[in-house]
Amino acid sequence: MRRVYVGPILLIVSAVLAAPLGAQTVQEQLRRVELQTQRDPLLTDWREKDEGQQNFQHGGWSSYSAVWLENDDNSEATADAVDRILVMDNRYWGKLDFEGGSSLYARIRFLDFRFDTSPGTAQPYLPNERLDLDLAYLDTTVFDDYSLRLGRQYLRMGRGLTLNGNYDAAHVDWTSGRWNFDGFLAQSLPNDVDLDTTLENRLLGSRAKRRFAGFNASFLNEEGERYFFYWLRQKDNSDQPGFVPAAVQRFDYDTDYYALGTSGDFTQNLSYYGEGILEKGSAIGPGAAGTRIGVNSSAGFAELAYHPDWKGHPVFTSELAVAGGDPGRLAGITTQTGVASGGVDRNFMGFGRYDFGLALNPRLSNLEVWRNGVFWKPFEESKGFETFTVGTKLSRYRKTDSFGFMSDPQATVQGTNDVGSAVDFLIGWRPYSDLTVLAQWGKFSPGDAYPVGTQDDTTNLFLNVTYSY
Repeated sequence: MRRVYVGPILLIVSAVLAAPLGAQTVQEQLRRVELQTQRDPLLTDWREKDEGQQNFQHGGWSSYSAVWLENDDNSEATADAVDRILVMDNRYWGKLDFEGGSSLYARIRFLDFRFDTSPGTAQPYLPNERLDLDLAYLDTTVFDDYSLRLGRQYLRMGRGLTLNGNYDAAHVDWTSGRWNFDGFLAQSLPNDVDLDTTLENRLLGSRAKRRFAGFNASFLNEEGERYFFYWLRQKDNSDQPGFVPAAVQRFDYDTDYYALGTSGDFTQNLSYYGEGILEKGSAIGPGAAGTRIGVNSSAGFAELAYHPDWKGHPVFTSELAVAGGDPGRLAGITTQTGVASGGVDRNFMGFGRYDFGLALNPRLSNLEVWRNGVFWKPFEESKGFETFTVGTKLSRYRKTDSFGFMSDPQATVQGTNDVGSAVDFLIGWRPYSDLTVLAQWGKFSPGDAYPVGTQDDTTNLFLNVTYSY
């Protein structure tokens, strides 16, 4: 999007607690909290206030969120597992600049969760509820023209569908004329919550470990149109889950992603973005005799943004995301496939996330998502309310393969593509340079992919206050 004010609000709201716990597990819900912490480096233009000496800056912020969930299991007949979640997120950062242009940056984070659960519901085990080193990296220049970043840093490929998060990495960037090239080697963080929660059982000593290698090349022409290509390799070095003996089922999911994309403006007021992704690799077939099978899938994302010069500076958006599916895939998100040995897994699974609605917010796997929205500043001429933004988005969800499953394990009805629809309303306001207030309400209406008895509307209410210093 071209308008800056929409971006920060969407990045914060889209990543925080965006789905019912009964529908996608507590760990999936916490992953959305983690994504908010990972996307914060994109917001440093307004969050990080320089203080202190000329060669040392420091600052931080405290963020407090509350989420209310209703019918988190899509059923009014059963009690909700979780009624409310309170999240406290505190950060403190420092940056040291050296002569010659190099710099050191570090940021610590403390996350604290409070769950209001129904009787008999166990409190989740949270590996990220602790004081942690969020980011820590060295920026420098090598061979005059190459920018090098070493350490714990934020990485994203394209719109973040294949990779989006904090990693321990070495990242090199180089620009020559209208061309830009960058590449990296990275590994997942020790306390990160993996995409596949099957592999996560810290109490039994098992955790996910992944290594990544990536390359990106982009070209910007004279008209401002950008064309890009990227390649991402993901190598699974995860521990065998402590509760699943290797004699019963092995886990190993190694993949490569190849993407082509473009972005630019059709007209002065109409911008576009497009990205096509091919996934290739291998996984382990089901059962004790499971052998390697091929992974061959694809995904795509397209967006139009219309920003007319009207009062309130509205932005109209339309997004379409599609990812392949496979009828042999198991319900929910896991690297374990149900495709028999000798077959091919055609289900797409990336290692990033994107905002697909507050109340469901599924992963892009065996899914088609169409979202249309509008955001505007109704009081931009009123002092103190210049940044007050309101918006809404309508979403429609369909399975790509009607006999396959998606990330919500409750959508178990096969032979139908209808996952459901959703609506989101949002209010964002920055009354002072160091204070941001956000509110979002979302409703998901399940479709025929959900069994009878689990087709009641799910609603979420999200409130957030962030103070930076």
